[in-house]
Amino acid sequence: MQKPSVSLVITTFNDAQFLSSALQSSFAQTHPFDEIIVVDDGSTISPEAIVAEFQGAHFIRQKNAGLSSARNTGLAAVTSDFVIFLDADDLLLPTAVAEGLNSHNGHINAAFVYGGYRIISADGNPLTDIIFNDINSSPYSKLLITNYIAMHATVMYRRQLLADVGGFDPGLPCCEDYDIYLRIARLYPIFGHHSLIAEYRHHSSNMTRNYRKMLHWALQIHLQQTAYLGEFPEAFDCWKAGQRNWRYFYASEAFGSALREYHEQRRLLVVLRFLLMAMKLSLPYTCKRGCKVFSRFMLRAFFFNSK
Repeated sequence: MQKPSVSLVITTFNDAQFLSSALQSSFAQTHPFDEIIVVDDGSTISPEAIVAEFQGAHFIRQKNAGLSSARNTGLAAVTSDFVIFLDADDLLLPTAVAEGLNSHNGHINAAFVYGGYRIISADGNPLTDIIFNDINSSPYSKLLITNYIAMHATVMYRRQLLADVGGFDPGLPCCEDYDIYLRIARLYPIFGHHSLIAEYRHHSSNMTRNYRKMLHWALQIHLQQTAYLGEFPEAFDCWKAGQRNWRYFYASEAFGSALREYHEQRRLLVVLRFLLMAMKLSLPYTCKRGCKVFSRFMLRAFFFNSK
């Protein structure tokens, strides 16, 4: 019996400083990839020379058309049974391929499987323990609550099925992973396993730091799901919770950025910008969180001055 093949598509756009590390993690797999393709989405300076340092990696360059388009270009180029997508600023753990295949072998009807991840700093230091959310029961309804899968590199797709559903929506400038999870989970089984698969690098240029843009498109995708809620008994309540959760999530991210700016650099104008953004995203959340922070500040000031 022929062994299943697995391809990797790495997408890059003006993040060449991380690309070499991403490729190193890709070639360090205990179960090697059958294909590794790097798709450059029209970077200002082509990273082709970096890719050429890795024998066996193939390079495709296209005019800038967005992340969905770059992933679709890679999807069209690979011929494997399974495919993983990795952003150039993130990393795979050495057992990513092996764990994905093991999971697919145990769940032969799954359209995709996903594992856990951890967040790392710009220089690669771990910032969290493993992050994994089990949504194996009622995955579509649970994804309406929020994007529990979160990191795309933890996902191993059945390539042909991903192509059959149309791949990634090129009309989405972000949140295209959330869209494809919902589209697939509504139609096919998926399965999550607890293995650590990937590392998500936090740095100042992350697309996800544009909180207003991310919220706008997350809600657009979320609103599209109203056409399918009648197919799932619990979906409407989950959808309502998701409308609130997405606003709270990005308000929390903006509020957290304000606190980090205050503690690390104390740039007042930047702090105020993030606070105003948080208020626009969710005024109830920002007021509630702000009151808690202010209360802690006043308690510290009281105890300090009473000494």
